[in-house]
Amino acid sequence: MITIKNKMTLTENDYLTICKLECKLFSKDNNTLNYEEIKKMLDNISFRVVIYKDRNNEILGYCIFSFFEKDADIFKIGVNENFQKKGIGSKILDKIKTEYSSIILEVSKRDKTIEFLSLIHIWRCRRSHKC
Repeated sequence: MITIKNKMTLTENDYLTICKLECKLFSKDNNTLNYEEIKKMLDNISFRVVIYKDRNNEILGYCIFSFFEKDADIFKIGVNENFQKKGIGSKILDKIKTEYSSIILEVSKRDKTIEFLSLIHIWRCRRSHKC
């Protein structure tokens, strides 16, 4: 199940689970948001989070983003390490695409995934001939 939530629809368990995933995924990079930072960010009316849950209602992935009109600016995206490479991240992005016309994602040059994402972008451009 994939849902877009805001501060009114998030539960305390949602916040805690996102925080735990955040710590597991990003603590090595010193780029981890703590509970208070996540809560403060999502208290802002212009921020939302996409949550991907499995059949047991366990959060496997999330994406925190801000929005303005029809543009979504991704701030953080993460998928449980045990479930990566299974299309969850793509499904989360697809959910955002159904609600917003453009998605903005800034990445750090230190991030090794940039090379991978760049290759995907080049491949998609070549495939659609719309570079």
